[in-house]
Amino acid sequence: MNKYNLLVVLIQAYQNACKDFHYFCRSYCKHLLADEINSDDLYDILDSIKENVFIAKGEKPLKAKEYAEAVAKATPELKDTDEKNLRQLYLLAEKISATADSLKPERRCENVLLDSIADKMAHAETLLEIELRGFGINENLDIKEEFDYIDSLVSEAEEVIKTAHDHKAATETPVDRKEAKVANIDYNKVAKKVLDYEAQNLLVAENEDTLDKLSKKLGV
Repeated sequence: MNKYNLLVVLIQAYQNACKDFHYFCRSYCKHLLADEINSDDLYDILDSIKENVFIAKGEKPLKAKEYAEAVAKATPELKDTDEKNLRQLYLLAEKISATADSLKPERRCENVLLDSIADKMAHAETLLEIELRGFGINENLDIKEEFDYIDSLVSEAEEVIKTAHDHKAATETPVDRKEAKVANIDYNKVAKKVLDYEAQNLLVAENEDTLDKLSKKLGV
């Protein structure tokens, strides 16, 4: 589950970096670009990861304070040029895509979530790449330094996540048998039974309504 925790952290760090760039960039078009690549859908995606991946499997996500600590480590500092900041956003988006690609989903809803993340990041990377082309080739920009910087931030965030996860595993009480049984429910079977039950009730209701109308016509 630490990979999913890392995904949550990287998305939040990316959102933070987009907001920083939005307010501190040096032109109006970049101000608008920051909004465009920071989709509001990401908030729903984060919520869905916690509910449909962690809670649905009988596990718990990290606490808000633990996520915040890791996000603070993963959020890059603003640099002195828009070009460097755009490149940092691009590299963060790439990290999110790579992390999502490395996961092996167990349920269809996870596929949907990961596909949605891939779509949002691909859109962001495309727009950022177009904007970066406008700078041309900048020999003064050390690309390796940028890569190494983002990698170091991700590594620091992973350490925070691991520490929080290990602490959670050591202090949480084990899930009891009743909770474990609930966690392992086949929700597809439950949904089918509910739908069958509702369909039967609907059929009964329709039949009763038809009989009632017929009885009135016949004066019975």
